[in-house]
Amino acid sequence: MKTITFLLTLILILNLNAQNHKQEWNFYFCQVDGKEASIYLDLGLINVAPVPEMDHLFWVSIKMNNPRTDGMSSREESSKLWEIEDFIVEQLVSNHQVIYVGRLTSNNCRDLFFYLGKDKLVEKTLSTSFLKFPEYKFDHGINENDNWDLYLDFLFPDPETYQSIMNRRVLDYMEEQGDQLTQERQVDHWIYFKTESGRDEFEKEVVKRNFKITSRSFVEDTQDLKYQLVISRIDKISLNEIDAYTIELWKLAIKYNGDYDGWEAPLIVDK
Repeated sequence: MKTITFLLTLILILNLNAQNHKQEWNFYFCQVDGKEASIYLDLGLINVAPVPEMDHLFWVSIKMNNPRTDGMSSREESSKLWEIEDFIVEQLVSNHQVIYVGRLTSNNCRDLFFYLGKDKLVEKTLSTSFLKFPEYKFDHGINENDNWDLYLDFLFPDPETYQSIMNRRVLDYMEEQGDQLTQERQVDHWIYFKTESGRDEFEKEVVKRNFKITSRSFVEDTQDLKYQLVISRIDKISLNEIDAYTIELWKLAIKYNGDYDGWEAPLIVDK
């Protein structure tokens, strides 16, 4: 009896941790099966996935009524699709132990993805939700997916795309503060290396690209990447331009057993 109680308590704690994680919703564009696609997901789940006991993937597909010619959602239909999505997510999350992980928009459909345990009543809740939108066609299904590969290998972006998402997040914040992002400025970059020789070789490469060495230090409180390098250069910071040089630095860091940790630039706000 004690063993069963312990297991149930552990399952509850794991589920609560998953549901109370720091959500980080964002999106990116890509191609799926050769077609234009948009993926919207909770990036924060990468810190807890896969979640034990939530080992079933539950998906809901909404057939668009007025898609664009490329299979993506049209401006005219977007608000209705958001309404349907919000309603379905709210019904499932409020009535069942489920985690909404993201959606795919492509090929005239919007597909919503959830993870849950063995909950047979979730389909009944979904059927009731469908009745609210009789003008739309739906499909759904459930299957075992204990390794969460749908989230980890399909929805979650590759490293380059992830870097671009992080860049866009910083630029969005800067624009919210009133920065027009039109002026060049000093951009600082942080990179960490496993070895001092790796840092030295990386340094030679970036100096050729007109970067200045701001600081070099040894960081005690990191496990493997103890050799820090901070570099800077005067650059433009539009998304396309900052993607180009940050991804170049990221690839170069990998070449020398390092990790590109991010960038920083001052706000420039016209008064």
